[in-house]
Amino acid sequence: MRKGSINTYAGLFLISVSTLLLELMQMRILSIVVFPGLVYIVITFALLGFGISGALLAVSSALRKATYHPFLFKLCLLYSLSIFVGVFHAGRFPAATFFHLLRQPVYLFVLLANGILFAAPFIFVGLCLGRILMEPGARINALYCVNLVGSGVGCACGDHGQATQRRTVGGTDRRG
Repeated sequence: MRKGSINTYAGLFLISVSTLLLELMQMRILSIVVFPGLVYIVITFALLGFGISGALLAVSSALRKATYHPFLFKLCLLYSLSIFVGVFHAGRFPAATFFHLLRQPVYLFVLLANGILFAAPFIFVGLCLGRILMEPGARINALYCVNLVGSGVGCACGDHGQATQRRTVGGTDRRG
């Protein structure tokens, strides 16, 4: 990576924005489909995904030595596909699964599969972020700053969408 590569900074910014927007979207999906009290499990899935990616980067020298740009491209592509698959599957998630666990333990595998689908994007984005930050000669302080700003913008965009949703009921603007 060249020092100060604008492509790296732009990509890092967009990945950071999309990661926080993904978390907010998963929270909304779970609050509607499953149960509003379980929305904070999304943070658990995100931390699990980031932890798995960090462990993979620490253990696998092949991931650390992979060719930089093609590797990041593949990770971003897998990240995008895993978001699509996870959101599609979450819409088909049976809401009563949690209550069926007591009667039929086979639903534990359904919950496990859903957990993996919700954590998969965070594994790929964690690998991508970790690989960017591990690049020799990288300006870690500038990259981390871009990461934090992107995360903040993602939260602000998600909060703006939620505020707009609260003001609008049935297509009618209630601002007065």
